[in-house]
Amino acid sequence: MSSWKLGHIGNYSPLGRLREDVRQQGYLYKTGPSHKSFDKRWCVLEHGSLTYYLTEKSTTGKGSINRQCVHGIQETSVEKQQYAFEISTNKASNRLYLFAAENEGEKNRWMQSLSKLICPGSIMKDVAMMEFSLGGNYYVKDNFSEDWRKSWLMLSWKLLYYMDQNQKLETVDLTKASSIKYQEMDRGCRMCTETGQHFVIHAPNKALYIQADLVRDTEKLFAACEKAMKGRMREDVRHQGYLYKTGPKHTTLDKRWCVLEHGALTYYLTEQSTTAKGSIDQLCIHGIQETSVETQQYAFEISTNKASNRLYLFAAENEGEKNRWMQSLSKLICPLSIMEHVGMMEFSLGGNYYVKDNLSEDWRKSWLMLSWRLLFYMDQDQMLEMVDLRKAISIKYQEMDRGCRKCTETGQHFVINATNKALHIQADLVRDTEKLFAACEKAAKVTHVDHFSVCWTTFCLGGRMREDVRHQGYLYKTGPKHTSFDKRWCVLEHGSLTYYLTEKSTTAKGSIDQKCIHGILETSVEKQQYAFEISTNKASNRLYLFAAENEGEKNRWMQSLSKLICPGSIMKDVGVMEFSLGGNYYVKDNFSEDWRKSWLMLSWRLLYYMDQNQKLETVDLRKASSIKYQEMDRGCRMCTETGQHFVINATNRALYIQADLVRDTEKLFAACEKAMKESGRTLQDQQLTSDDVPVIVNRCIDAITMSGLKSKGHLPGKCNKLSGTATAGGAEERCKRCKDGRLHLQ
Repeated sequence: MSSWKLGHIGNYSPLGRLREDVRQQGYLYKTGPSHKSFDKRWCVLEHGSLTYYLTEKSTTGKGSINRQCVHGIQETSVEKQQYAFEISTNKASNRLYLFAAENEGEKNRWMQSLSKLICPGSIMKDVAMMEFSLGGNYYVKDNFSEDWRKSWLMLSWKLLYYMDQNQKLETVDLTKASSIKYQEMDRGCRMCTETGQHFVIHAPNKALYIQADLVRDTEKLFAACEKAMKGRMREDVRHQGYLYKTGPKHTTLDKRWCVLEHGALTYYLTEQSTTAKGSIDQLCIHGIQETSVETQQYAFEISTNKASNRLYLFAAENEGEKNRWMQSLSKLICPLSIMEHVGMMEFSLGGNYYVKDNLSEDWRKSWLMLSWRLLFYMDQDQMLEMVDLRKAISIKYQEMDRGCRKCTETGQHFVINATNKALHIQADLVRDTEKLFAACEKAAKVTHVDHFSVCWTTFCLGGRMREDVRHQGYLYKTGPKHTSFDKRWCVLEHGSLTYYLTEKSTTAKGSIDQKCIHGILETSVEKQQYAFEISTNKASNRLYLFAAENEGEKNRWMQSLSKLICPGSIMKDVGVMEFSLGGNYYVKDNFSEDWRKSWLMLSWRLLYYMDQNQKLETVDLRKASSIKYQEMDRGCRMCTETGQHFVINATNRALYIQADLVRDTEKLFAACEKAMKESGRTLQDQQLTSDDVPVIVNRCIDAITMSGLKSKGHLPGKCNKLSGTATAGGAEERCKRCKDGRLHLQ
């Protein structure tokens, strides 16, 4: 096979086919190399070249572009020129020509005619009748192990056309593509003039690898494909409801009906209004950040680009609604590969920034998200990484001349020095850099740590979606004083339990956010047989008391609430188990180990906890020999409140336990102690020895051995007493002596 360069279109044209029939002429607006202004030029496409003249009557051309220099054509967006397109040329010409037509139809005809000049002869007719936003010559391969081959590529709205190994047109539907991401540079196409990254589009049963001859063309195609994917894949990002919004001066907050759909946030005077007061397009949004505003507890701001140059300030009715708006807005602007993660995580700040992992690297664009003390960013493989700001050594601004030159505004960047990592960060606008710096600095300096908030974020990182945790129905609820129960319509969704006066109420009486919940415990209340309480963190400092109509409904509510706060790896187990207590605690398996966070759950006589590998283990409390409090100075120092911990001594195991709050430690101790002491009416419910023999039976055997077997004849009094003891425990067992002299239960 002869070698091929993208500039050598003659070899690519089947049978050296001439394109004399490709002709087009008319006026176009054209810029010079600096792209400062557009001048009207008479353009003639014939004999394989595009020549432009001062006017239609001019005989001397101002310049021309030969088809052998052309790599591709792409529509573009230019201020004051709606119908613009650019012609990309090869390395030798090293120029991007920028033209604009009078209207959409004229622009499409010029792009089609120019594409017919450089596309393979076998698809000239197809190109001539298709409308597309990008077309050109690239290198592709259908899977990782194949060799690179030359191909025509064309992007038509959501469809990416390319040529298979038989030179037939194939398509990739970008709405069905699962991801698009850059690959390692050393795996790229070596036939390209410039060395650079290639990218891969993962679609059903297909992985298409693509690289252009020049780096700039690879980047432009990547951006165009990603935009096409975003434009369709984000159609399901919808949300609506009332928000409070300020004007540009941020003086007062007015209630507005807000609708997020089709990639824009539009706000109206009321829900019935048909004319919008304004809208914010996703392309303008840089980031979202929660903020504090007087009289508005649940406020957040939307930062826009330099062209819009505005900070939009909104406020929600409650914490849950604010989180849902921030998540929905962030899903509009974050990379596609992490949309699911963003949709389930709670964060205080999220947006697009420039980052690099060390001083010598190049700057790259990355999504950043601050969730309590964890800063999430994307590595070079477009995977989510995080910096724990608790472990950050320093956060400081750097010299301005070392900053990112891709930013719209020139300004300082800053670096976060953490363990084995130095993350350099800069936003497109100075104000956004300053806001992120302040937020990170504040998070790093906070001395009080709500460890369960950190645990929750870490659990979410496993990729487990909790959006399917939903439940609704009537519950009986008490106020803070627990004096009386009132019937309330309760809705569990989007990570919050919200309660209303009735099912038809639109205004909530209150809500409990998942971040505040430490655990759930069934309890006994006068006149309410099926009661349970929700224990919250130190900040909320409240025990919520609810009661269900029946046992089944109580269990479903406890399971659903527990699924909200348990680790993602055991959500399915929690969802099917009946238990009396579940929550997040600190544990260690022996005295010398370090404390670790763990989910604990008490199901009758079994205490479930998570081992160091995050697998569920059990302690059978029937076999536990003791449970007792330990010295306070040996407790877990990560807990918010200082208090005693306790240890359960079982067979070959000593489990140390402490809750974040003292009251929760005491409640778990009491529940475990009660479970150890209780004995049911069946043999299976009795306490067990280390050999798994019920204690009551073991004592019967000891009594028989010590008394009955050493006496001659029948001892009716003692045997009757033993028989009565066994019957009282529900264990109708009898003992016999075998030939080997041993006693067996029958």
